Amino acid sequence: MAAQEARTSSHARHPLSRGAGPEAVHDALLDEDRAGFRQAFANALDRAKHTLDLTPVFETLEDWRHLAVAQSDPDGWRHAVRRAAELRTGVAPPEDEPVERTRTRSGI
Repeated sequence: MAAQEARTSSHARHPLSRGAGPEAVHDALLDEDRAGFRQAFANALDRAKHTLDLTPVFETLEDWRHLAVAQSDPDGWRHAVRRAAELRTGVAPPEDEPVERTRTRSGI
């Protein structure tokens, strides 16, 4: 029994693995993105309710899961936001600018 438990626990899935549920995705997002996720998820559920097609729900979860994974690495996230802002605006953000400010200023 202990050997089977060890195998199971050593192969446990990461909470943000492909197919992660909405709660895991929501909880992994930065606070400022959680309301956007809730709205997008509610919209996808509403579409699914009317079309009987869950594809929008799965696509929405997957899109937001990618963002949550990116945000789980603070240094990588900061670099990605800074680079995206530079590409979008043509100007590198100030080195000491908070990530939230960079996102807001550049529309990311």
